Amino acid sequence: MRTLGVTAFRARCARFIAQVDEDGRPITITRHGRPVAVLAPVSAREDGEQRTIGALRGSVLRYDEPFAPAGDSAEWDAASRSRLRGGAAAFDEAAEPAERGA
Repeated sequence: MRTLGVTAFRARCARFIAQVDEDGRPITITRHGRPVAVLAPVSAREDGEQRTIGALRGSVLRYDEPFAPAGDSAEWDAASRSRLRGGAAAFDEAAEPAERGA
């Protein structure tokens, strides 16, 4: 962790804030050699966890078929269970005859 005196920080605080934003490394600010504050990026939390929003940013390196199904349709049985309970019946009845294959 980088350390910096409070006088030096005060003189160029905007520059140090930009550095922390760019590289994500926190800066410890000292007064008379004793740490008094830490300037850290918002995404760095004290408990070591990342923020939920943006935690996976950059993890998908390539995705060739963005409109293809995410998995095998047999694994998605929620839709069939919903139909058994009548969840989609109203939608099916409202469909045009050409859409239902009639």
